[in-house]
Amino acid sequence: MPSWQVQFELADGRLTRLLIDHEPAPTPLHLMLQPSRLASPKIRAFVDYLVEQWGKIDALRTPFAGG
Repeated sequence: MPSWQVQFELADGRLTRLLIDHEPAPTPLHLMLQPSRLASPKIRAFVDYLVEQWGKIDALRTPFAGG
């Protein structure tokens, strides 16, 4: 399971990392949006939501440190 999905559980001790030396390298994740006057407000709201939520996750903002 990607560590960013369980970041809070790891931080508060509810989960413990195992096999730290065998964690896979992170996979880049990109979100692309075509700027347009005709863009759906729903799409824009979803993009804004993702940016806000992903911005709260340390593992998505910092390079992989292996642990």
